[in-house]
Amino acid sequence: MSRTAAETGIERRNARIRSCAGEYIESYVLSQLQEKIFNDEAIPLLAKQLNDFHRSKETGIKEAKERLEKSLEGIERQTINIVNTIATLIDKLEELEKQKFGLEQKLMEVRSQNEKAAITEESLKQLLSQFGTHLANRDLPEIKKFLGSYVGKGHHLRKACRSFL
Repeated sequence: MSRTAAETGIERRNARIRSCAGEYIESYVLSQLQEKIFNDEAIPLLAKQLNDFHRSKETGIKEAKERLEKSLEGIERQTINIVNTIATLIDKLEELEKQKFGLEQKLMEVRSQNEKAAITEESLKQLLSQFGTHLANRDLPEIKKFLGSYVGKGHHLRKACRSFL
């Protein structure tokens, strides 16, 4: 693809225009900077605007800090409440375990007494047959010894033995 002299000339002219336009824009920006920013009259206004911007940033940071601190306090309060609840539950659990142990002990005693209280005629015949000879012979020391073993054990046995003697 070959270019004509006219096309090449147009390109050079456009390049010069762009170059001139770029130089003009650069010159304009620098003159505005000189006039608006690097000017003794503009410094107080710039300082005020920068301070206002800084204050607005500080206000946002302060608000965010306060929100975060409040959230942290809430979480710490909830954590303390949970720990206290757990401690209370542990105390209650220990108390219930003690009560359970005491009730189990009493239940074992009651069951044991109930089992001991259930005397069949056969077991009573066996017990009395051991001392049958003493009763038949009216051997009072052996009878007293026998009764001494069982007198405190049950009111009905005492009554039965008294009516027997």
